[in-house]
Amino acid sequence: MCSCLFCYLAGLWMITSRFGLIKLITRYGLAESFDQIPKDFPQVKYLYIGLAVYTVLFVILSYFICKYSERTAKEQVQLQQEVSIVVSYTERMNVLLSQYERSSIKEAKTKQKLLTLSRQIASLPPAVVRNTSLKSEVTNIVSRLQNLLADNCSADVFSSAVDNARDAIDSVKRRSVTINY
Repeated sequence: MCSCLFCYLAGLWMITSRFGLIKLITRYGLAESFDQIPKDFPQVKYLYIGLAVYTVLFVILSYFICKYSERTAKEQVQLQQEVSIVVSYTERMNVLLSQYERSSIKEAKTKQKLLTLSRQIASLPPAVVRNTSLKSEVTNIVSRLQNLLADNCSADVFSSAVDNARDAIDSVKRRSVTINY
């Protein structure tokens, strides 16, 4: 708003100097300038019209700038909230990785698959959070893996579940793509 006010005052200065008001003030002084304006000075009428039009245009432009700024700020807050939910999914995957390290399953191949799944979940777009079915699907995928690991399943069953989870996350990512025309 300060920059808008500065631009408005700079525009007023340009308009008044263009119409000669600065010349009148320097010639007659500020106190007597409006009383002693010569009757043959026709530019004062145009000065008033120009100032009124400029003020109306400036108010309209400022209104649109303020509305755009408010809308952008709201979108940023919403995006940050959505990203924080995706980060919480990533944190749940980090917990799952820690649990995997402490479990009886010690396969490097399965750990690599789990790391890849963790990266896939971390790279999910925020649009996943806007869609409740996709959001619940991601939550269910991570919960299912945590439950399998807590139940001390075999390495083959867990590896297969990780593969299915990777495919499901790929599907979620493809379905969450928003196309703008």
